[in-house]
Amino acid sequence: MLQCNNKEQSTAIFATLNLKIEQLKNEIKERHYTEQQILLLNKNLEQSINERTAELQHKNQELNRFLAELKSAQDQIIRSERLASLGGMVAGVAHEINNPVGVCLTASSHLTQQVSFYQTLYHQDKLTRNDLEKFLETASKSSTIIESNLNRAASQIGRFKQLAVDQSNDEKRFINVKKYLTELLLSLQPYFENTSHTWNIICDKALTIETYPGAIGQIITNLISNSMTHGLVDIDNGEIEIKIIQNKGLIQFHYKDNGIGIPLHDRAKVFDPFFTTKRNQGGSGLGMNIVYNLVTGKLGGNISIENKQSNGAYFFFTIPESL
Repeated sequence: MLQCNNKEQSTAIFATLNLKIEQLKNEIKERHYTEQQILLLNKNLEQSINERTAELQHKNQELNRFLAELKSAQDQIIRSERLASLGGMVAGVAHEINNPVGVCLTASSHLTQQVSFYQTLYHQDKLTRNDLEKFLETASKSSTIIESNLNRAASQIGRFKQLAVDQSNDEKRFINVKKYLTELLLSLQPYFENTSHTWNIICDKALTIETYPGAIGQIITNLISNSMTHGLVDIDNGEIEIKIIQNKGLIQFHYKDNGIGIPLHDRAKVFDPFFTTKRNQGGSGLGMNIVYNLVTGKLGGNISIENKQSNGAYFFFTIPESL
C-alpha cells in the first residue's frame, strides 16, 4: 500500500499518476485511430486489387480474342498462299497438257481426213491394194501418236491430281523426295517461261520420308517464286539448285540460285512478316514468313540463310525424316 505523510508529496504523486493515465488514454486513442486507418487502407487495397484483377482479366480476354483473330488471319493467309501455289500448278499443268492434246487433235484430224479419202475411193470401187496398205500405215502411225500423247497427258493429270491433293490438304504421307520435287518443278514450268533459267534436283533416288508433302511443296514453290521475282529477274541463264541430304535422322535441304543475292542489311528481316523490297510492285512480304512458319511449325525443323557463296541466295533448312 502506498503511504505518504507529506501532503505535498502525495499531491505530486497523484498529479503524476493522472498525467500518466491521460497519456495512456491518448496512446490508446492514437492506437485505435491507427488501427482504423489500417483497416480502411486494407479495405481500399482489397478493393483496388479486385478492380485491378478485373481490369487484367478484361485485358486478358481482349488479348486472347486478338490472338484468335490473328491466328485466323494467319491461317487465311496461308490458305490464300496455298491456293496461289495451286493456281500456279494449274497453269503449269495446262501448259504441259496443251502440247500432247494439240498433237492428238492434229493426228486425229489427219486420220479423219484419210478415212474420208479412202472411203470415197472404196465407194467408187477405186480402192487398190496399195491404197489399203497406205491407209493402214497411216492409221497405225496416227493411232500410235494419239495413244502416246494421251498417255503423256494422263500422266500429267495424274501428277497434278496428287499435287493438288497435297496442296489442299494437310495430310501426312510417305513420299519419294526426288520424284515428288521433280513432279512439283515440272508443274511450275510457267515460272520459267520466256527465260533461259534452269533447275536441278540433287537427291538420292531411293530417299523416302514420311512428312507433309503439301507443306514441302509450298516451301519450294515460295522459294522459287522468290528467286524468280527478286534474285533472277535481271539475270541471264539463271540456275536453281535443290540438294537434299539425309543425315542422322534429319533431311537437309540446300536451296540456292545464282542471282543477285540478298544484301547483308536485309538478311535479318527476310523471314519477317510483310517485309518486301518490292512493295510498289505487288509484293506482300508474306511468302518467306510462310516458309519460315511451315519449316519451324508444321514440319518441326529449322531454316537459315547461308553465306557460303559470293553471289545468289542460299537457304538451308532441315526437317525430321519422320513426323
